[in-house]
Amino acid sequence: MKKIGIIAVLAIIAFTVGACKTADDGDAAYKKVYDRYFGDLILTGAETYTVVSGDTLSKISADKYNNGLYYPVILMASKETIVDVDKIKPGMKLTIPVLKTNLDDVKARSSIKKCLKDVSKIEKDRKRSDTASKMLDLSNSL
Repeated sequence: MKKIGIIAVLAIIAFTVGACKTADDGDAAYKKVYDRYFGDLILTGAETYTVVSGDTLSKISADKYNNGLYYPVILMASKETIVDVDKIKPGMKLTIPVLKTNLDDVKARSSIKKCLKDVSKIEKDRKRSDTASKMLDLSNSL
């Protein structure tokens, strides 16, 4: 009976460590994507937005860009404040680039397209296949 208890405790510890590692790996995956494409993003004319209770990045993106799937653009511009879509908190100050300016620029548009494609892979890995599929479609449309 003692062995079963010890095995159960070890299993819980292993699960907890694994869960923490997965969360850290998710942040690292997002950060790698944003770091790769951030330099091509045009921040001229960008506004600052303060997150309020009830906000999600998809909602902010829908409000600012008329499409909730452009949230990686906000994350990329705000990479020093937030990396992961699931870690948004009231009071955070996000940078909201002018989407039209970026989509009209060949280099910025290409980076947004690649960023969306890379984030769609992360979303797929996180078992958000509907979002991943729609984001990939958006990327392919650019």
